[in-house]
Amino acid sequence: MADLDALRSSKDLQQYKRMRFLDFLLAFRGWFTRQDLIEEFKVAPAGATRDISEYKQLTSVENEESLNVDFDDSLKRYVRKDSFEAEYPISFESGISLLRRALKKGSIGIEDPIPIDSPDRLCRVSTDVLSVFSRAISNRTCLEVEYGSLSSGDTARMIAPHSFFESETNWYVRAFCYNRDQFRTFKLTRFSNIKILDEPRCVSGDPLKDHQWQRWVNLILEPHHKQNRDVLAHDYGMGRVLRDGIVLSECAKEVKVRAAVCGFWLQHWNVDCSVDGVLGEKDPRYQLQLANPETLYDVESAGLAPGRDPA
Repeated sequence: MADLDALRSSKDLQQYKRMRFLDFLLAFRGWFTRQDLIEEFKVAPAGATRDISEYKQLTSVENEESLNVDFDDSLKRYVRKDSFEAEYPISFESGISLLRRALKKGSIGIEDPIPIDSPDRLCRVSTDVLSVFSRAISNRTCLEVEYGSLSSGDTARMIAPHSFFESETNWYVRAFCYNRDQFRTFKLTRFSNIKILDEPRCVSGDPLKDHQWQRWVNLILEPHHKQNRDVLAHDYGMGRVLRDGIVLSECAKEVKVRAAVCGFWLQHWNVDCSVDGVLGEKDPRYQLQLANPETLYDVESAGLAPGRDPA
């Protein structure tokens, strides 16, 4: 295959985008025509022809015929070959995002759109809130805010944010709280009356001093003993977990997470963290079981883990 990094540096960015577009159409629709390039990028027919030739050359070996695409005379279009291998591999999340965008624009060129649905976010963060926190993090400054707590209501605070994270359908920010003189986790939808201060964050507010954020925890997730082990192993891509040549589990998935978000994500994944996996014995939502509960020792967010004693 041709060196795509060389293409990126030697050709203009627009042609690079057109190459990616052709690759995307073959991967997700299975064919493309010259008209696809003309309509999507407003290029001249001759330019579209050159782009297709360039893509064929990129996906060939030693200047022979392309391994990815062939022209179908009967259909009058370029079709995906059985030997197709994406030149621009993308994750599932990126694929769904691109597919949604293409369908919305109509640029994927199919008559019946592919239904793609997902649950709506019940809690929505305004762009204004996101942007003001982003500026504070980028410039290492503090914010004066009001924060709504379920236990104490609205309180005025001064904070120095440094990172965002997502759990379930909610977004959170990790920040140093001057009122409590410690790093804490805040839900982004609960802020109001936000004001950026000129004051730089204090030495104590340096993210490197946020030990719960900097600390990584290795979670070993196994199929729950009340569930079908083989099906879940296939679902989650499980296998043998080794460390220093020692088998920790014959069938598990090891996940590395920050201590500050660990409990949030165990809750999000419905992982039974109770002693002997008692939660999953009555509730089928718990398909996974934490095989190494000792790893939650001294983890600030562990109280959120399902079945975990907050104490």
